[in-house]
Amino acid sequence: MKKTVVIVFVAVILCSSLYGCALKQNVVDGPESSLPPGSIVYGKFSDCYVWFTGGQLDYIDVKTVAGYKFIYKSGFTINVEKNGEVYNLQNAYENGLLTKEDIAEIYLIHKNHVIETVNIGEELYKEYEGNN
Repeated sequence: MKKTVVIVFVAVILCSSLYGCALKQNVVDGPESSLPPGSIVYGKFSDCYVWFTGGQLDYIDVKTVAGYKFIYKSGFTINVEKNGEVYNLQNAYENGLLTKEDIAEIYLIHKNHVIETVNIGEELYKEYEGNN
């Protein structure tokens, strides 16, 4: 299992290094030295590090976690690391690594990031957000 996670993580790093370099990078104490270029650290929640990596594909991507709609204008991932294991946001929540309160806080950080950095960020959220 650990080898699979490492292989997947390396694949994500390699894919992400090809794009997303224009994004600013925030730094917090944690595993940021091993993150793909262009990743943005959202912070530490319930002893887990959480970061965003955007893509350059031309479609709207909506991922719902704990009732919150995470939206971006291209393929993206929000990853969670705890004790060397990497999960996507949904799996981290389903496995009890993050609470619903953590997801709510991560959602606000992500939404603000999208509105600040994506030309159509506010329109995306108005169209897709619903009741969040």
